[in-house]
Amino acid sequence: MQRGCGMAIREALLALLERGPASAYQLKKDFDRTIGLTWPLNMGQVSTTLQRLNRDGLIEETAPTTSGSNDVGTAAAAPLWRLTNSGTQELDRWWRSPITPEQRGRDELVMKLAVAVEIPGLDVSELIQHQRHALQQLLHDITRLRRQTPPTELATRLVLDHHIFITEAELRWLDTVDETQLRAQLAQHPLELDGWNPRKAREAAMQSLNEVGVADMADRRPEDMSGGQAQRVAIARALVGPRRLLLADEPTGALDSNAGMTILEVLRTRANRGAAVLLVTHEPRFAAWADRTVFLKDGCIIDETGSSNMDDLLNLEERGA
Repeated sequence: MQRGCGMAIREALLALLERGPASAYQLKKDFDRTIGLTWPLNMGQVSTTLQRLNRDGLIEETAPTTSGSNDVGTAAAAPLWRLTNSGTQELDRWWRSPITPEQRGRDELVMKLAVAVEIPGLDVSELIQHQRHALQQLLHDITRLRRQTPPTELATRLVLDHHIFITEAELRWLDTVDETQLRAQLAQHPLELDGWNPRKAREAAMQSLNEVGVADMADRRPEDMSGGQAQRVAIARALVGPRRLLLADEPTGALDSNAGMTILEVLRTRANRGAAVLLVTHEPRFAAWADRTVFLKDGCIIDETGSSNMDDLLNLEERGA
């Protein structure tokens, strides 16, 4: 069963009543003292929740109290509430039941950014920066409040500690989101310039990463990659989408033999599909994959192998090469 904020208030009031009968006013005051600092609760919510608990047979009304006992500052008599046997059993179940992620409810920040990355033209980095600024200010305020809270106020310190840890985690998560979507933009950018839908551009980027064998690097931080992994990610960015011309300058330079062969196979496949591939390499075994190989020394062509229909266009002698 999914439970939200209302369920938590319901059972928090049951827990406060476990110490003994109390009025609505006293329950709100106790709630504010322990939890209300970071989770405000108005008197209307308290009264409504108590009525529902009474309706469900979890609490019952006992003898009223007059001003000066539990309801300091109120002139009229106010009813006292106490737990029933059913209420005690319900509270005991709550104490023994772990809180699951489903019970915490939906996280609006996660939902907001998940939708934002799907909207073309929306500056997600700006949204992240606004949220980061707000969280940093919140963390500053909560930390200052935590320092000012005396050790005797254990409940308040526990609540503040929780908010500090959650805020720190959200800040780290925002950094990860920012880096992840930036890497996705770098890979997708050529396609988006061509007018591609961002979702299709991301799918093409993932396909390109998979081609060069680094699909598992999509969410990896740059500093967590080796030089060879980073190079393959850069190659994937150049390969993404239906490119008619690919310029590959030493694409295997920082790669081991197996990874280098993978890149050559990808380039060869693109060439077979009709793309023009210009490969620069010092490795003769990689150059042998080309349909035409041109050997350069000191900036001059000294030899070539394979057939080409480019000779008429280049006509090196007429150019004075």
